[in-house]
Amino acid sequence: MPFSHFSFYGFCLFYAIQSYFLVRYFLKLAYYTHGSEVHLNPSPVSVIICAHNELHNLKSNLEGILKQDYPDFEVIIMDDRSQDGSYEWLKKVQETYQHLQINRIEKTPDNFNSKKYALSEGIKAARHEIILLTDADCRVNSKNWIAKMAHSYKD
Repeated sequence: MPFSHFSFYGFCLFYAIQSYFLVRYFLKLAYYTHGSEVHLNPSPVSVIICAHNELHNLKSNLEGILKQDYPDFEVIIMDDRSQDGSYEWLKKVQETYQHLQINRIEKTPDNFNSKKYALSEGIKAARHEIILLTDADCRVNSKNWIAKMAHSYKD
């Protein structure tokens, strides 16, 4: 059998394998409907936000998280020794949003990085098993952000 036959059959085998993977895996993406199953996971969620002198960012971004279209979630703000009026502003916002919890950190232990300590304390304060971490300078891209993130934890 000449070498050209081996090349031809090798090419056909390679093409068949590529076609199989195209059909098996990549066509699923072509028929994927964005957000079709977003609301299937009603598990409660805790969102933890660490903030150190982030009043400007909190005013810009916090409302997007507080107004999420999700049935059961809490937002925990870890105010890490802020001196820009963040804590006072958050207390006023808390009057409107009952699912907002504010924890103030007055002092960080010597053996901890302040951000890591704030995160660990926020995780301890969380009431729910699913925990989402974000920062005060991060803006959510939709009112379904929590639902999309929690969907990854679907059983």
